[in-house]
Amino acid sequence: MNGYVKQLMNTDIVEEYFKLADISITEPKKYPHILSVNNCFILGSVVPYMPLLADKWTQSLQQDAANKEALQQKQ
Repeated sequence: MNGYVKQLMNTDIVEEYFKLADISITEPKKYPHILSVNNCFILGSVVPYMPLLADKWTQSLQQDAANKEALQQKQ
């Protein structure tokens, strides 16, 4: 499922940055310079579409993760 981020989620839960962990490259020959990257932060406003697995994503799960991350940053 590809979802438009700003339509799929309420704007109050869209984070400024997305933290991507344990990423893998689907086209390594096309993007060899990214092969060594495992984790990264990307600016949320530059990613209008992202693939979401419908059976693994819920809005409440996203809100919980965002709230947990915000609490960790305050400490």
